[in-house]
Amino acid sequence: MSRAVTEDLFLYDPAVFAVENDYCIIFNTLVNGIGWVEVNGEKFITDYNGTLATDKTVHKAKLPMRILDDAGSYDVVFFPVYAHKAVFSATGAEQRKTYSFKKPDTNKSRFNLYHISDTHSAVKNPVDAASYFGDDLDLLIMNGDIPNHSCSINDVMTIFKISSEVTHGNLPIVFTRGNHDTRGVFAAHFPDYTPTSNMGNSYYTFRIGKIWGMVLDCGEDKGDDRENLAGIGNFTPFRKRETEFIRSVIENRQNEFEAEGIENRIVLSHIRIDIHHNEFEFDTYKEWLELINEINPDVVLYGHEHTVKYIEPESENIFGVSLKAPSLIGGDPKGDDYKGLAITLDGEGYLVRFTNKNNEILEEHRINKSKR
Repeated sequence: MSRAVTEDLFLYDPAVFAVENDYCIIFNTLVNGIGWVEVNGEKFITDYNGTLATDKTVHKAKLPMRILDDAGSYDVVFFPVYAHKAVFSATGAEQRKTYSFKKPDTNKSRFNLYHISDTHSAVKNPVDAASYFGDDLDLLIMNGDIPNHSCSINDVMTIFKISSEVTHGNLPIVFTRGNHDTRGVFAAHFPDYTPTSNMGNSYYTFRIGKIWGMVLDCGEDKGDDRENLAGIGNFTPFRKRETEFIRSVIENRQNEFEAEGIENRIVLSHIRIDIHHNEFEFDTYKEWLELINEINPDVVLYGHEHTVKYIEPESENIFGVSLKAPSLIGGDPKGDDYKGLAITLDGEGYLVRFTNKNNEILEEHRINKSKR
């Protein structure tokens, strides 16, 4: 049955997340219905053993990176379902919108990333800060606590309000869950709104051209037995599974961080794992540090501490082991400002600048690529 086509029911531009070797495209609509992504006429849609969900306003589709990189554009498509019946369901006009996509070219002389974290449901100031590179931005990093919590859908939508304003659906994004994201009634449904691995995990690796990265997820910043968490968290077993994942990445190193063409290695975690406030997971984080050192990243990117800061290699030794890579904390929402982290990859390594909502450079550092 043919349908009239409109664009009336889309809410914000889509977010194109980089996960493993795929793009995970997520878009939102004003009413329930069925949504998918099309590239050159090929349809990418999530089904549930052949059945399509009709009660969703958030729509999530995965496709191989190479397909979208080669095509340079994609369509988001949706049609509302007003009543899902056994037969003759009530549906509305098809909605379709086309977006161009900027293939990330890591071979060019300057590849620009902007890192934000801890926006805590604020939008304008982080968006202003992330506009530092203007049209020359190549990749947005959202490193946790973008919503203030997951108690309301409006807070969760902060992810898409910011990504829409910064990337307009045209650029890739790397996303990390923060500890505030684990709090509230929507926390269990957070994977519906955010990228996950093919195994459904919030931790994963990704590859964008010459860049290899690993996204870690510490979960809460407190132990599961803390009274104020009311027994809802189950993060200790979650972190144990994540430890196995990191080990598996190292075992598969030739297809991961040592794969042909990889020149840059980055590890992301919302919470720092090398300082004393994580002692409730002493053994876990000690092992994570040892495993990260084996991966030998160029830099580790953090949020959580509401500051912007450069941390020298091996400057902390809380667990008897030090992180050998330099670290950066890149998200400060304090006051009537927002400070984030502008990173340029060039032939020498990483040019790092802490900037504010007025795009002023507050501090600058140079990080060389690790010697392999």
